[in-house]
Amino acid sequence: MPSGLAVDTGAFVTTFDEGFIESLHIPSEPTRLVARFPNRVEKKIRVAKIDDLEIGRFKVCAKKFGVAALPYFVLWQGDTKISGILGLDTLYNNQAIIDLDGMNLLLR
Repeated sequence: MPSGLAVDTGAFVTTFDEGFIESLHIPSEPTRLVARFPNRVEKKIRVAKIDDLEIGRFKVCAKKFGVAALPYFVLWQGDTKISGILGLDTLYNNQAIIDLDGMNLLLR
């Protein structure tokens, strides 16, 4: 079963699914933040430091990312299981170029 990250230019913070982070045994800490999804779904946000995140062949610098129990409608995109949402923070910090015609994402 394929797994991936959903690119969401409307998400301010890159957020990984709680179950995915737990399966990697990465500890997370609570915050006072809440993520709001469509249909008025709200989920508490935790934070976890990920030291070695790679998106394709691109290595993202170690930093803290959001962690939440992502709603089912986010976790499944067709036959692809989504492990997290790639938000504006990561896209901006890594000078993302989104090629909608070719369906490609370039990070620098």
